[in-house]
Amino acid sequence: MPGNLRPDMRHRAALKAVVLVAAAALVAASCGRDADPGPAIPPTTLIQGNTDSYAYELACPSAVGTLTTSLTYTVTDSAEQVMPGQTVTYKIVAPLAQVKAPVTPTFESSATTFALPAGFNATSASTDPAASENFTSSAAELANGTLVYTLTGSFPIDGSPRPTPTIVVTGTVTGKPGTSITWMTPTSVNGTASVPILGSESSACSFPTAGPIGTTTIST
Repeated sequence: MPGNLRPDMRHRAALKAVVLVAAAALVAASCGRDADPGPAIPPTTLIQGNTDSYAYELACPSAVGTLTTSLTYTVTDSAEQVMPGQTVTYKIVAPLAQVKAPVTPTFESSATTFALPAGFNATSASTDPAASENFTSSAAELANGTLVYTLTGSFPIDGSPRPTPTIVVTGTVTGKPGTSITWMTPTSVNGTASVPILGSESSACSFPTAGPIGTTTIST
């Protein structure tokens, strides 16, 4: 019976309970920040030359409620005005979602999926660099109308800056003149982290408000 536990056993049980509650708030995506976020925050936009930057709220379900954080995606096109049949290259910066917390998990991997935009036939995708100080490997793959961006590594998710490799996608313009090529927020953001006592835990997050993260105009 719980009342008959030895003091050392009660201490371990209490410690495990604390870790489990804290871990629940962490593994929700390795992304959360605030429980019960309320209405979705509208995106913010910054457009400079060929570079578009959009910030969106990412929401991650957890045992303690929905946790949120803000992510800024940056899309740079090789030409702002393009013609049908022209080759265009996109460089996309997709940040890592993370948060400081009492119990610090260790990053293991993440996978972010983008829908390929209409009017653009992607022919190749890669990351630059393929590995970095924080990430032992990264990859960008084209499959079934999507771009899947994966990262692996091993570091504490403690809020420290973790620059991610840039996604590089090249293809041809297939849209009609007067239309546009629009990259949208990812359709899914999944992550895996190692948490004390629990081990590896996975999470799945989404954007309450989806929207554009980069647009290229097809000239008439």
